[in-house]
Amino acid sequence: MTYELPASVAPVFGEDFNRSVLDALTAHIAVIDRNGRIIAVNQAWQNFAASNGGGAIWQKGVGADYLAPCRDAAAAGDPSAGEAVAGIEAVLTGTSREFIYEYPCHSPLHQRWFLMKVAPVRAFPGAVIAHEDITARRVAEQALARTHQGLDDQIKSRTAELEAVNTELRGEIAKRAQIEAQLRQAAAAFEGANEAIVIVNAGREIVAVNAALTRISGYAPEEVLGRNPQLFYAPLHSEQFHDVIWETLAHSGEWQGEVWHKRRNGETYAAWQSFSTISDEHGRVATYVCVFADISDIKNAEARLADLAHHDQLTGLANRLLFNARLEQALERAERQGKKVALLFLDLDRFKILNDTLGHGIGDKLLQAVAQRLKGCLRREDTVARLGGDEFTILLENVTDTQDAAHFARKLSQALAPEIEVDGYRLCTSASIGISVYPDDATQAEDLLRAADAAMYSAKEQGRKTYRFYRTELTEQAFERLAMEQGLRRALANGQFRLVFQPQFTAADGVLYGMEALLRWDHPERGVINPERFIGVAEESGLIHEIGEWVLCQSCLQVRKWQDEGLVVPRLAINVSAREVLHDHLGERIARALDHSRLDPSELVIELEITESVLQRSEGTVSVLKALREVGVHIAIDDFGTGYSSLAQLKQLPLDALKIDRSFLRELATDPDSRAIVSAVLAMGRSLQLKVIAEGVETRQQLDFLSQHGCDAVQGHLLSRPLSAESMRVLLVKAR
Repeated sequence: MTYELPASVAPVFGEDFNRSVLDALTAHIAVIDRNGRIIAVNQAWQNFAASNGGGAIWQKGVGADYLAPCRDAAAAGDPSAGEAVAGIEAVLTGTSREFIYEYPCHSPLHQRWFLMKVAPVRAFPGAVIAHEDITARRVAEQALARTHQGLDDQIKSRTAELEAVNTELRGEIAKRAQIEAQLRQAAAAFEGANEAIVIVNAGREIVAVNAALTRISGYAPEEVLGRNPQLFYAPLHSEQFHDVIWETLAHSGEWQGEVWHKRRNGETYAAWQSFSTISDEHGRVATYVCVFADISDIKNAEARLADLAHHDQLTGLANRLLFNARLEQALERAERQGKKVALLFLDLDRFKILNDTLGHGIGDKLLQAVAQRLKGCLRREDTVARLGGDEFTILLENVTDTQDAAHFARKLSQALAPEIEVDGYRLCTSASIGISVYPDDATQAEDLLRAADAAMYSAKEQGRKTYRFYRTELTEQAFERLAMEQGLRRALANGQFRLVFQPQFTAADGVLYGMEALLRWDHPERGVINPERFIGVAEESGLIHEIGEWVLCQSCLQVRKWQDEGLVVPRLAINVSAREVLHDHLGERIARALDHSRLDPSELVIELEITESVLQRSEGTVSVLKALREVGVHIAIDDFGTGYSSLAQLKQLPLDALKIDRSFLRELATDPDSRAIVSAVLAMGRSLQLKVIAEGVETRQQLDFLSQHGCDAVQGHLLSRPLSAESMRVLLVKAR
């Protein structure tokens, strides 16, 4: 190794030791000072310069300005030289601890690639620059890339060839009446075809083959003439399979599909085969034409991509891409054959609640179990797919009557009915199923899928756990739902919501008991829209969380405003949906709303009204309601009597009030059963020490009955309609 070191540096550098180490390395190493001047190079550097005719830096070595030619090259427009200069200078100035860079070196003798590594020298201001020859690695990478590209090109080329073959086969089948004449006139084409062509007589004996048969199967013509074409099939096919082919030919005159063949040497391979019948002038079978092509290449390519590209990774079912492809193919076949196709769109009922409550792990296992049950209901030619979430689609081909689809939908419902055990949970599941039929409802795949989706929503609206066929008006309803959802989003953004307040009075003496906050939507085109028309869409779309939080915050802010005016609000009731109670951290939202509005829960009663359905949905309901009670919130059961709450449930829950549904009051004067139910609810409320509020009071008779039987509070048009915030303020002033 050659050196030219300052006297002050040499003792530190350990010259003898460093010379031995650096000269032993194969990398070309140079040491530069802070100004970029080379002060040392190892033996590999000198050898490379001598054997490859390197540039000025390589030839001169010690004493050369390493950075000068790099700067010149950068000034001449070489971006790699500019990056190298910047990286080396960063190491020399201490702004970078290391610089690594790959670059091409066009020496006079060879074109090479080098890996440059630059690191600072600890003992004095300077840097060590190592150049490692990576030409072999780069050449290998380029060769590997070319190999991969070549393989991809071969696969694409073969795929295109096979697609062309399939197109040609379909054309031959569509023109089967002309096949015999075409074969007589095209002997040259027969022999030159890439696909194997086998002519079979009415006795199922091979009478002619082309040259491609020998190339594909390995059989010589004399080895197959006079034999049954079953000779070519692999033993993977049963005798019944062969019988089906001949029966289909006898019935429809044609058959096509994928089959497994075996070559003369016993090797099996996949083939696309079509059989066509040629009849004589009397309509009797004269010959059969069998055409098949070796599709091993395309099958191998499909096998490599099928799981990722065409199957749902969770359930193993077909995914949306594969299902759409099979649907398109089924519609093409149905059009040619004049048959029907049924499409079933299946959505699990209340799966989202279960998934959010028990966790996605449980939900995934439930989906896997459901997928297995659905697969168990299918025929061989049917397809089931998971489109995403809890949505499944099923494709039924060769449907002769729409009732076949109805029967199959009932079969699916029965298959899903038994409990599914997942990690110790015994889960019950059901599905809402929509059915559309080609060509009755639509002729395009996308339209057929949209129709089944609309029918599924109709099934949900009919109470779930059922099926519905598509009707034209369902599309209108689907567009209406979409328009409603988009309108709700605009309403949130543009401030189209407002609150009204339904006063509540004591039944005995008519004193103001409290108020219920009610939501109204001031639609710019449709006018005022009540919640009954849009809450369902809000829940399905997830907008219920944003809308519910808006109602909660605005209610609290309005009460704070009244309190600032010196008015007393005894009780504020707010409706919340099941989704908000179970999945939206409702306690935290209430705490935020109270804090934002500066409301003190001790100054008024805040009561959340939930429906009985919440009590049926999750074992975690009790803990959720208890958590709400801990932040000072009261709980009331709204529309009590319309659900299936048991006394045991009511006893366990932290409830404060029951609200009798208006349907029981409507016939109170004429129906003894309604009077008995209302009396029983009032008595039960007293025994459980719960307040009882009746809604929908519209007549004096209703009010008198409720008062006489101990109802705590009432609300309805007899006493007051829902009031604006200003009108409610006037009522509060009067009640003060």
